[in-house]
This record gives sequence, structure tokens and C-alpha cells, in this order.
Amino acid sequence: MMPTLELNGKIAWVTGASGDIGRAIADDLASWGATVVRTDLRGSNDDEEHSLDCDVTNAQAIADVIAYCDDLGGVDVLVNCAGIIIKEPIAKVSIDSWRAVMGVNLDGVFMCSHAAAVSMMNRQATGSIVNVASVQGAVARPETVAYASSKGGVRGLTISMAVALGEHGIRVNAVAPGTIATLINSDRWKDDAIRTSIEELTPIGRLGRPEDVAAAVSFLASPRAGFVTGIVLPVHGGRTLLD
Repeated sequence: MMPTLELNGKIAWVTGASGDIGRAIADDLASWGATVVRTDLRGSNDDEEHSLDCDVTNAQAIADVIAYCDDLGGVDVLVNCAGIIIKEPIAKVSIDSWRAVMGVNLDGVFMCSHAAAVSMMNRQATGSIVNVASVQGAVARPETVAYASSKGGVRGLTISMAVALGEHGIRVNAVAPGTIATLINSDRWKDDAIRTSIEELTPIGRLGRPEDVAAAVSFLASPRAGFVTGIVLPVHGGRTLLD
């Protein structure tokens, strides 16, 4: 069954669109009719229309993307998917690695959201912002102190922006993926023992897929979620429900 074009005529900007999850989100939004502007620091995908380079910690780069979206009609949906993880034991966490993770995962979400929200308000347009948080905003591993802290910050930022922007008709939500089978974490899920342990801790009994996250994002971005704002939607197969 083909989806209805609920986002037809909407301009959606997806950061981190070259990653497995970001690409799945961009593709899913496009399947609902959105014109998708895909950005990533690692370079644009020449096979995709509206694919641009963007460092989400660089204000000028963000302004350039907003200007590009304005030429298309103006951003209606922003998905903050760009993110990095640096695994270090607590004693070896350097200020440089801490700042790098916070810069992309938290500062970048704020900077892109601020720019998109100002664009929406200037056009008196309603819109939707969806942030990609993580199950590690609620639970953590010892080697991901900076990452878990940044994703916890995304949760707080999501709620704060939802309150601040609601009167302008701008909804702000987040998804919190659990263990998703992507290339970036393949060292974990390709190890049979680790994979089995993760599956045993997940009531659904499997790893997540990028498409699982994408479906949740598209719902939150769409008119179907028109009365939904300020939530962090778990997409983790029940991962945090077990002792």
C-alpha cells in the first residue's frame, strides 16, 4: 500500500542524511511527498537532488542551508539527525572530545532548530522539528559519558523548545532510538555474544532497523501528529523496560 502524500508541498531538512538512520529518514519523508534537503558534514550525495554539505556547528553553513530552503519555499520540517559518538573511559575523556560531542549533538541541534524556527516564524508558517535523541539519554554505558550527556540535553532542549514555540504553531518532538543495526555500531551487533545479549534485553527480541526510526520521525513530522509536541518517543523495542 503506497502512503498518502501527507507532506506534499512541504520542505524537509534532514541533517546527518548520509548516515544509515539519516538516509532512511530522508527517504521516508520523501515517500510521504516532502521535498527533502539532505545535509551532512561528510559531503553531499551527488545521486540525490537537494543534497548539500553542512557543518551543524557552523552558523554560516546553517544560514546557507536556510537560504537554500527559502529558495524552495521555506523549511517546514527539520530533523536533527547529525550526531557523533566518541567512546572513552571516564578517566580518559578529554575536554576536546567532550566539546566535539556536545558541539554536534547538542549545540548543533540548538543552532539548526533556532535557524529553522526563526525562518518559520518570519514566514508565519506552522512547522515541525524532530530531534534524534537516544535511549542513552536515560540509560548509559561507562564509555559513553559525553554521548549520553549530550542526548540527555537533547531531551531537555526538545521540551523547552516545544513550550517556547508552541504559540507559533511549531511542534517540537524527539525520537529516542535504542540499538539500531547501522554501520557505525557494527562492531557491537556483529559480535554474536553482544548481539544476543542486546536481543535478550529487548522485549521485541531484535535489534532496531533504520526504517523503524524513520517511520516514527515521519509520524511526528506529519499532520497526523498535529496535537503532539514535547514528547520523546522511544524507538527501542522496550529496551528500558527490563531490570
